[in-house]
Amino acid sequence: MPKYSSKNVTITFNEGLVMTGLVDDDFVTCERNTEKRSFSVGADGTVVVNESNDDTGKITVSLQQTSPTNKELRRLYKSGKSFDINVADNNPNTADAGGSEAYVMNTPGKNNGTEVGENEWEILVADYTEE
Repeated sequence: MPKYSSKNVTITFNEGLVMTGLVDDDFVTCERNTEKRSFSVGADGTVVVNESNDDTGKITVSLQQTSPTNKELRRLYKSGKSFDINVADNNPNTADAGGSEAYVMNTPGKNNGTEVGENEWEILVADYTEE
């Protein structure tokens, strides 16, 4: 029986920095921005498969508001510079995701309460891959 552990998921960015202070629930999602393939059916029933050249994707990371990674992501957002990102999942039957040209799309804002809050970061990946 396969076993899953969140400890087997590592997110690295900006030349090897490791994201820390991940929230305890769904802390990362990775997805393409568009479907790679779509199809069209003609009036006579002929099917054509359309291949998209859009290789962009989105990685959304949720961090505790006390995570030191927040500071580095804010710095990257302010600079507007691209960076590399990789989500390595060493659990059975899973895929890694990432790319070499990523950008922080926006800051998560600010929140405070009686318990530690959550910061959700949306990262655009121009050359998104899943392997």
